Amino acid sequence: MRVASKTGYFARLVLATRNDWPELNTILQQAVGSISPDGHQPILDNWIRLGAPESLDARSLLIDLLILIVVIAIAVGVNIFWNCSLSKMVQRQNTSSCESEERYRRIVDLSQEAALVYVDDKLVFANQAILRQVNASSSDDVLGKSSGDFVHPDHREDSQERRIRMLPNGRPIPLTELKRLRLDGTEYDGEVAVLL
Repeated sequence: MRVASKTGYFARLVLATRNDWPELNTILQQAVGSISPDGHQPILDNWIRLGAPESLDARSLLIDLLILIVVIAIAVGVNIFWNCSLSKMVQRQNTSSCESEERYRRIVDLSQEAALVYVDDKLVFANQAILRQVNASSSDDVLGKSSGDFVHPDHREDSQERRIRMLPNGRPIPLTELKRLRLDGTEYDGEVAVLL
């Protein structure tokens, strides 16, 4: 027990034992009685201390602080290393993805089959084959145009119906023959398949 200051209360040293062991009571009484009054103080000092708690040693506090700093530095270093590794992996993945996308784009662009990509009924990609079919000098001539701009007026309603049928289930519509229009308004026969 630790006491922070004087209380005015005096604690006597007493021992309690069981009543059914009278021999033990006698032995303990003789042991306590043999302690001189001067011997009581060291016992009190050992069991009931008066005074402030021992202060922390500055050296041990410094060592603890250095250990904490080293642990934090290691954690930060591991975190920085991990982030750099992840950043390099993402960069390699993005580069690989861009290269793959570019390779796929070149394959589609050089294909002999016409390929068009519409977003919200606006043309966003047209390969070289479709540019030749509609007599366009570059993709700038066709990008942004509506899908109906390349379908003969007699077939526009049928073309629109096929796209509407495809939207709910996302299934591709097989090749269908229909009259198409070039940029100059001349018509030609073509086969069209629609993919979502």
